[in-house]
Amino acid sequence: LPKPFNPVLLKARLMSSLEKKRSRERKLAYLEQLRVERERSLGELLGELAQGPAVIPGKTHSAVQLRTAAEAAAKHDSPVLIVGEPGTEKKTVAQMIHEKSRRAGSPFLRLDCALIPSVSQEKDSSDDDLRLEMSQISALFGHQSGAFYFARTNRVGYIELAEGGTLLLDNIESLTSAVQERLLGFLQTGKIQIGRASCR
Repeated sequence: LPKPFNPVLLKARLMSSLEKKRSRERKLAYLEQLRVERERSLGELLGELAQGPAVIPGKTHSAVQLRTAAEAAAKHDSPVLIVGEPGTEKKTVAQMIHEKSRRAGSPFLRLDCALIPSVSQEKDSSDDDLRLEMSQISALFGHQSGAFYFARTNRVGYIELAEGGTLLLDNIESLTSAVQERLLGFLQTGKIQIGRASCR
């Protein structure tokens, strides 16, 4: 800086440096969250492979009805809504539908929408909802480099990863309304929009 110091110029330089530092911290935090998310997803997948085939036990009328409904759903490629209280083995039902369908040889992936990390953990931020929405879009649909301020590389979303197989979305009510609308559009058309490219 030239002397004598210009207070306005000095403040602008300091603010610029601070913003660059915060931007780097946000990117590093997001990359760390991605690493944790991928490790968790891999662990879940390995755990599912180790568990063996899905089984709905019991000879009660309800258990028989549930197995029959799962087998009927497996014959179609339409989306299936599984509802029930916590602990009612919704994941097991979804896995059974997958295993009895023609998609059995393809991936069975699970994404807990309530656990998708936001791209920033900053407090008192007015953009928290937007950051969460961007994170959810990225996790589900993927993104191209530069699509968001944190998108340094291309990312393949869970929907594309599960291509030809089954994707179980848990706690979908945790998705923002805009992301739910985008998900509904995918379910209706079978297409996802990634940047300017449309994929089926």
